[in-house]
Amino acid sequence: MPEPSKNKITSALHPTDDPPPPQPPDLGPDWETWLFPQTRQMDARREKVVVEADKLRRSGRAMHDTAGELDREARPAIAAIDLLASSTGGWEFGKALVHLRDRWTGRVAAMTGDMHNQAAKLDQTAAFWEQVEEQTSGRFRLPTDPVPPHVEEPQW
Repeated sequence: MPEPSKNKITSALHPTDDPPPPQPPDLGPDWETWLFPQTRQMDARREKVVVEADKLRRSGRAMHDTAGELDREARPAIAAIDLLASSTGGWEFGKALVHLRDRWTGRVAAMTGDMHNQAAKLDQTAAFWEQVEEQTSGRFRLPTDPVPPHVEEPQW
């Protein structure tokens, strides 16, 4: 048999006894994670963000609740001081009680206001991180992957 030439047509007509080209390894159903190791890292980071945002929200709610309880518990004591001060007339003791009541009312209001402000900041931070998570949740999806129910189908 004559030596086949190196051009494509005669090579196709006279195949050589070369082994078949190597096949890529079977990567199984987890091929995307193997191909894109950052996907697993991003998923882990995203889970941490969701957990931390939830903790921030719960802390904020607890702070709002605590401030409300403090305000509710302080009101009867302030009312009692008012009643006691009004029954003493113009005595120095009554004036001291009114001064004490004003200071205490101001402190309670300042403390509960600060707690509400801190809780609002926690809520804003949680909302920011939830928005970041939402925007990055579909970043590593391939066009052939199924779309999760909460993500709109992109227009390719």
